[in-house]
This record gives sequence, structure tokens and C-alpha cells, in this order.
Amino acid sequence: MKASALAVLLVAWPVAASSSQDCSDPAGVSGPVHYNDDYHYSMDADQMTASFEEHLRSGRRMQMRGWRDGGRYVAGLYRLTLKPPYSLIENVEIPERLIEGMSAHLSQAFTRGWARHPYMPDMGHGHLLLPGAEWEKVRDRKQPEKEQIETILNNSQLEVLYHAAENLRFDPPQTEEMLFRRRHRNIVGSMTTHAIRNV
Repeated sequence: MKASALAVLLVAWPVAASSSQDCSDPAGVSGPVHYNDDYHYSMDADQMTASFEEHLRSGRRMQMRGWRDGGRYVAGLYRLTLKPPYSLIENVEIPERLIEGMSAHLSQAFTRGWARHPYMPDMGHGHLLLPGAEWEKVRDRKQPEKEQIETILNNSQLEVLYHAAENLRFDPPQTEEMLFRRRHRNIVGSMTTHAIRNV
């Protein structure tokens, strides 16, 4: 299956924060924000765990994060504002199956030992993948950007490619766990079956 990387989805995992976090629209909300340079590169496993725990205690949140349109603890649509290289795309509808699928992918990766932490230096983002023919159908419709992204997110053949251990240092000598993690860094998850596989 030929796959095309279509977009990068940064995910503020609810499980990584806590159930008490406000999941309403972050626009206009003040508070501490996470920036890319808040994360260290080339950490060993213990440093990554300490960094993740500090991340949870800090109260900082991603500025461009998904939210539930309907407020705290209320059923409603999930939305996300995307900031691609050249424009801002506001209020993209995120299907609930995407949230459920990505949560299932995380859970399986943790159970298998392929990842440890749901944050940027480990397993904190995914690249959306479609088979080449499906992407060509979407592209040929020439929809506005927001509609195009929503069409992609609702495609039954959508998969997500994750890079686990993104900032984990693999310098020798390496433990068996480090070698195992290195072999399982690229994970693809299905949105249909919720299964994950190592690629």
C-alpha cells in the first residue's frame, strides 16, 4: 500500500494531563504554554521519565490543542485549530473515532513496551496516512483546506504513523530494552480496526 503523509496532528492527550483538565476551546484562555524548546533532545530513559513527570506537574498545556465543543465534561464535537506552514485552519471537526483510535493505539504501544510516555519526546504526535489512490481522490475534489482535512479525517482507510522514542538517546552501551525500543520506533495504527503494527 502506497501511503502519503498528509498532515501532522499534534495531540494533547487527555490521559497525559488529567481528567480534571478543562477541555473547552483554548482560544483566549491564558495560562502556561508548552513550547518546542521546553523539551530536551537526546535523553536517556530515566531522564525522559523525569521530563514527562515534570511536564505533568508544570500545568503547561499545548497552545494548539484539541477541545470538546460543548465545554467541560459535556458530550459534543471535538475540534482542533491547525497551523500548517502557511495558514491557520480554525475549528476543524475531529471525528470521535479518531480520538478513540489514537487512544487505543497509545494503550497498545504502552502495553507492548513500544512507548512509555504520551508526550512529544516519546509518542506525542502522529502523521496522517492515506493510500495514494485515496489521497488523489481527495486532492482532485479541490475542496477548501478545512473541508479537505475533515474529508481525510473521516476516510475509512486513514492510518496514523507515530514515531515513538523520538528524543530517546540510543548511544552505546544499549540495554535490551533500548534495542527493543529502537526496533519499534515507527508505529502505524489503523482507524478501522484500532490495531497497531511496527514498520
